[in-house]
Amino acid sequence: MDQQDNRLSPEERESVNGQTPPDDNGEDLPAGAVAQFGADLSREEYVRFNVIAAKTAGMLRHQRMTVILLGATMALSLMLIVSDALAGVVDPVMMVVVIFLLLAGVGLLFGLPAFVRRGAGRTYDQTLMNGYRFYGTVTVYPDRLEKRCDGETARIVYAQAAYIETADQLILMAPGAKAIVLPARCLTAEDAERLRRTVLPSIPPVRQRLLGRFVPAAARRMEPPAAGEMGEDGRTAWENAAGREEAEPLFQIAVDYTDEEFKKIAFDSALRTYTRMLPLYSGVSLFTALMFGLMSSLLTGIVLFLLLMALFFASNVLLPRSRAARMLRIAPEQNLSLYLSFSDTGIQARAPEGTGPAGASSASRIAWATVNRAVERPDSVEFYAGNQFLRVPKRCIPNLELLKELVDRHVKPKK
Repeated sequence: MDQQDNRLSPEERESVNGQTPPDDNGEDLPAGAVAQFGADLSREEYVRFNVIAAKTAGMLRHQRMTVILLGATMALSLMLIVSDALAGVVDPVMMVVVIFLLLAGVGLLFGLPAFVRRGAGRTYDQTLMNGYRFYGTVTVYPDRLEKRCDGETARIVYAQAAYIETADQLILMAPGAKAIVLPARCLTAEDAERLRRTVLPSIPPVRQRLLGRFVPAAARRMEPPAAGEMGEDGRTAWENAAGREEAEPLFQIAVDYTDEEFKKIAFDSALRTYTRMLPLYSGVSLFTALMFGLMSSLLTGIVLFLLLMALFFASNVLLPRSRAARMLRIAPEQNLSLYLSFSDTGIQARAPEGTGPAGASSASRIAWATVNRAVERPDSVEFYAGNQFLRVPKRCIPNLELLKELVDRHVKPKK
């Protein structure tokens, strides 16, 4: 990360280092905890977090410098076009280059951020529909920060964390762990100060990024939302889909994927993603081929187009399959296991203990309301819900007719 604006001032470092967090006023805290409070995340806050994360360590990290370089290159190209025009020469290749640079600059400046925001919004909506509560209990420890939501715990150890502070969000991220985002409206001034005094001395300044001075806005700590409550604070369509608290499972199955099934799932998932991005890949390949075709020959353009499309296919489809095969050589067998619970609310998938972050189990939900299609294949049953994809081998389903009845009751064919 850039170090330019991510260091605390000397006065701030002096107020943080060497001081222990203030007492927690006798509150009943878990052993060793410094503070504990509730926090959630609205759709707008989730979108803003994703944009910040993309600018910090994602696809928008080098956006500004790239746009500047494209602008400078386009200006130079325009100067060459004008110079050629004054000499009575029209260079179609340079005109194509200018158009390409202009489209690329507009895409980077406006299209890419809009893509990040739109994707984050869809992910938030899908997550809510699948029953995840963004409200959780945040516990501050001297060496880590934890947030417990819906029985799952996101845990970030300060020694591995990156810290981002804006005017309305405190963000902690670490490799292989879910980020913990704390909006200003959820933190009191006392909790915010206690958190900063605990966290900042343990994170090197090079991994701190201050984009604004955080201003806590909560007068008192947030109360847990009512179960099934609608609205941004902890709503859960998982419960609302059934009109009651989470339904009891009708039946459960254990799925043990074979190596070939696992590799095929990786291949098919990558292929679905590649298909969604195919218009972009085709456009880039066609534009590049056109440019070089004008510079050289039609045959050169055709060959380059086919080569670029082959490279996109290999890097986005074949490479994930090879990574899955490589992972199988080092991953334990339990990583290929999945426990599925089917109810009138939806499908809950849970990985075995020890395969999630910090050794915990990993779980996800798919509400029936989000399932677009359920397809029966000769050897499997597949469920499609937005960007989510679940394949269950038939050999693992003890009662296929019971599953069909449940699916027919909740998944209606799209007209």
